[in-house]
Amino acid sequence: MLSILNSSARRCRSLSRVSSRHQPSWLHSPRHQSTLASASYNATAIESRWQAVWSQSNSTPPPPADHQISNSHPLTILLPPPNVTGNLHCGHALTLAIQDSLVRYHQITSRPTLWIPGTDHAGIATQSVVERHLAKTRAGLTRHDLGRQAFLDEVWQWKHAHGDRIKTQTLALGAKCNWEKEYFTLDDPRSRIVADAFVALHARGLVYRATRLVHWCPALRTAVSDIEVDYLTITGPEDVRVPGEPDPVRVGEMHTFHYPLVDDPSTSIPVATTRIETMLGDAAVAVHPSDQRYTHLVGKRIQHPLRPDVTLPIVADATVDPQLGTGAVKVTPAHDPDDFELGKRHGLPIVDIMSPTGTFTDACGVPKYVGMSRFAVRRDVIRALSARGLYAGAKPHAMRLGVCSRSGDIIEPRVMPQWYVRCGPMADKVLAQLDRGNMQVVSTSGDSMEGELRAWLDRMQDWCVSRQLWWGHRVPAWRPEGAGEGEADWVVRAQGKHGWVQDDDVLDTWFSSALLPLSATNPQVDVFAPRNLVNYPTSILETGSDILFFWVARMAMVCTELTGQVPFHKVLLHGMVRDAQGRKMSKSLGNVIDPLHVIRGRSLPDMVSDIQAGNLPAHEIDRSLKQIKRQFPNGLPSCGADALRLTLLELASSRQINLDVTKVVANHHFANKLFNVAKFVSAHVPTSPATSTRLPAPNTLASPDQWLLSRLHSTLATWHAGYTSGAVGRSTQAATQFLLGDLSDTYIEFAKRAHLQSDPNAKRVLSVAMQYALVMLYPCMPHVTSEVVSSVFGKQDGVLQLAELPKLPEAEGDMELVFEQVWAVVKAVRKTSAAGVKGEVCVVAGDAQVRSEMEKWVSEIAKVGRVPKGAVIRIADPAGAAFESGQVALVIRPDLKVVYTPKVKVDTAASREDVAKLQKEADRLAANVRKLEGMMSSDKYKASVPETVQMRDAKKVASFLERLGELNRVGVVPTPVVDE
Repeated sequence: MLSILNSSARRCRSLSRVSSRHQPSWLHSPRHQSTLASASYNATAIESRWQAVWSQSNSTPPPPADHQISNSHPLTILLPPPNVTGNLHCGHALTLAIQDSLVRYHQITSRPTLWIPGTDHAGIATQSVVERHLAKTRAGLTRHDLGRQAFLDEVWQWKHAHGDRIKTQTLALGAKCNWEKEYFTLDDPRSRIVADAFVALHARGLVYRATRLVHWCPALRTAVSDIEVDYLTITGPEDVRVPGEPDPVRVGEMHTFHYPLVDDPSTSIPVATTRIETMLGDAAVAVHPSDQRYTHLVGKRIQHPLRPDVTLPIVADATVDPQLGTGAVKVTPAHDPDDFELGKRHGLPIVDIMSPTGTFTDACGVPKYVGMSRFAVRRDVIRALSARGLYAGAKPHAMRLGVCSRSGDIIEPRVMPQWYVRCGPMADKVLAQLDRGNMQVVSTSGDSMEGELRAWLDRMQDWCVSRQLWWGHRVPAWRPEGAGEGEADWVVRAQGKHGWVQDDDVLDTWFSSALLPLSATNPQVDVFAPRNLVNYPTSILETGSDILFFWVARMAMVCTELTGQVPFHKVLLHGMVRDAQGRKMSKSLGNVIDPLHVIRGRSLPDMVSDIQAGNLPAHEIDRSLKQIKRQFPNGLPSCGADALRLTLLELASSRQINLDVTKVVANHHFANKLFNVAKFVSAHVPTSPATSTRLPAPNTLASPDQWLLSRLHSTLATWHAGYTSGAVGRSTQAATQFLLGDLSDTYIEFAKRAHLQSDPNAKRVLSVAMQYALVMLYPCMPHVTSEVVSSVFGKQDGVLQLAELPKLPEAEGDMELVFEQVWAVVKAVRKTSAAGVKGEVCVVAGDAQVRSEMEKWVSEIAKVGRVPKGAVIRIADPAGAAFESGQVALVIRPDLKVVYTPKVKVDTAASREDVAKLQKEADRLAANVRKLEGMMSSDKYKASVPETVQMRDAKKVASFLERLGELNRVGVVPTPVVDE
């Protein structure tokens, strides 16, 4: 069994990264010059060169002539389309890294791929950007000043001017897309399919028009989807800025006022509300039927205090919470979703008192309020009620305040006719497909996410798909000029007739996005006919878990309904990228990490400005500034795309991804280490491709070579399993661990002093292992690996296919164990050499089999362990190795240690008090190791604890053991624990 020291160290290697100053000794061995010998790692130059190649083509390299393709059906993936006028953020970077790694994995395993990129017209976002641009550059010009067609011309000009930015940024991350298939969600093929789908769904009774409450943004004058509403947590009275309001608006208060009874004005019923201005549209007051305070008032009428001609009923409804506010609630059906439903139950009138811009209309019944903003009315209503003695004051009230993510305006519920998609029947069809196992839903952490999708589908509500915008897919609904607005007045069809008027609204952007598995792969007529479907269903949908409902569920419903088939075989969901402290990235906080800044670098003054421009609290700004000045005193260095991709992919196994830029900097050093390992390999081994580098029979190889091939076989299995399951983080960690821990820090360090110079077989093994390492790292670090493959191994396209490499022998667990024990002894012996050795170095092993194996390795241990001339290695059992005064023991594990006598005497004249303190420390550390080791060995821990936590625990154990080793050197060992 491996010692806890060895197992912990191996698990920690992927966390440790080589600093820029670390140059292992083997890099300086004088050998013949290779094509890389005079070059240094330059991420910018290397990445620019390969991105230029990939921007032209993404064809799958042909497999070797004698290789049979196991799956000729292409791996088809859609890149979730970013907003056309936006910039890529770290969430996009993670999506690109994961998808690109999947595409490259399948390409080097000889499967054809089709990775389709595109951009989203992003209705609200794009229209808002252009409106702000017009207002800023043309003296406040609005879209209404221009008119619909002229405004749309402006948006198209903006799109053409800025639309290539996304492609440029995508290429900067190394994405190898099929650019010849690039689409735009508002281009002609997509627009035709969107209209046809709407018409088809309407013909099936799944699209209808109804008057309901929607989320309304007064600033944008449109309904917005749930995902476009951000919720602010308000804990009490707070002033917030609202677009168009000259003064801050007070929120977080519960206002109480009184409604007097009609038949007894001296008696009133108190009601509480956070939106007192909407009382002008009240239709009733509701109480709980069992609330004894008010049951005697049910059925009576109250006088509206600001509208003398209006009286309202008091109704009983079981949905009223007697504990909230006064227990009596005002009912405003036109301006609150709960009130809307309550109003329907009681047949109450719907009085819409607001205009699309948030000002009050004649319907409010108070002439002076007509044309006033809702918040100005709020202030005046409070004054008017106070003047009548009916306002009882305000109390702090915690609440969630909905604001539009695009404009920052406070959302208003508003009743209006809209187009809806009936989702229940479609959701049932998707659930049936899940029952039949036709679609798999998993996360990049390896967990099943099917339960979450089922939960969304089980509670799916009808979907409002119309938006009051001009930029987007116009609703394909028509009515004769002069006809009414009722559902019966509308005719749904792709084209209208002479004299017909088309609906002014456009479709929700998510509606066109829901059709992408069809429209991006099949941009032809009659796409819904099964005989016309090409590359449908797609293979994998990879996206963020935060849009499981908004995009994934809707794609599954709409495409399954239209085709009878699920749109993708597998859904792969990653977590949300947050900052290093786990906070959601937002421009207002100033903690957004721009991927291009990480790739290209950022000066310290610019980094400081980024933080100061945000809306962080003062103490957070101060802390953040101190942190970046400490971590990046000279600014953020240029890390390159490979380092960023590697970091994101390593983190992908976590459900919450906290991105620390220092990890990206460390991974830049890892890329540099890879480059330097390639230099060493090219200087010491034949640089012909592996197709001409055949492996000798395993029984002819030296033990270190057998160990390396065994580790490679095991690593390759883990690497394959990660990519085939979707756990790409595990594949990435396995690949980096092999290169850094197994190949570089262990095998090369051992072999270069033992047998690499004289054994041709070792050179062949090193060449093959290096090429396998490049293959495994290629999906996550394509630039630097392509450079090495091209320069060292002569493959001009920079790609080694797995089928080109020699077949590996099976993993040998016993061989791995023996060699790792030998390597642990070698590292301990090196410490004795550094300290200076007098006489012999004794390897004490309690197990007879271990002693027997160690006897075979004495010369290698001495040579690789750098034992000085005159010292000898002796293998002994505990009985024959008495611990003498002045000797030091380096404990590898309880039954394996290295004992030696240092040239410089160790001071053991510490006071009894100091010795007691050290003894307590040793006992505490040993207890911690036992506790962690026991926990980490359980199957439950291995299955349920996130990989990042497991690696953190392993790092703790390694640090505890390192300190125990230091204590052992001065003769302090933990007190033996007696099993009960």
